[in-house]
Parts: sequence; C-alpha cells; structure tokens
Amino acid sequence: MSPKEKSRIERLLKLYDEATKDKNIPAERALWHLLNRWKDKLPELDERFHKNFRQCDVTDDGSTDMAIWQLLYAARIFWDIFEQVQDENPTKKDK
Repeated sequence: MSPKEKSRIERLLKLYDEATKDKNIPAERALWHLLNRWKDKLPELDERFHKNFRQCDVTDDGSTDMAIWQLLYAARIFWDIFEQVQDENPTKKDK
C-alpha cells in the first residue's frame, strides 16, 4: 500500500470513528473495529473496495472477510464517509 493510500485509509477510519463512536449503532461500530484492526491490509479505496472482501483474501481469515463484507453491505454512515474521502482525493487515474 502506498503512503498516499495509507493516509486516505487512516483519514477514512478517523472520520468514521468520529461519526459513530458516541452513537448506538452496533453494526457500524463493529465494522469500524474490524477495519481498524486490519487497516494495514485493506484494499485501495476504489469502486472494488466492497467486492474485494468477497473475492480476495484481504485478512488472514475468510470468516473475517465475510463479516466485513456483510457489515459493509449494511453500513450507511461508512459509505457516506467513503464517498467524502473519494471526493477529496480520488484514486482514479486520468486517461
């Protein structure tokens, strides 16, 4: 993972933590904890981010990948913040 991408993931996790830590939303907090635990192995923040947990070995455990995949499916706050971080500094390459 490039330093730039690591910085983007850290920003996303920081914003996500701030948006969810004082609220009673267990699925969002569970997702934050899992993503934070595996932040050094997370895929790039692009349009394939969610899909990677189902199709690739992201963490050291397939069950953990599936838990993250399911929580991402249910998350609303995460995706709002994901889009915010994408808008600030997209990884898409210009053609």
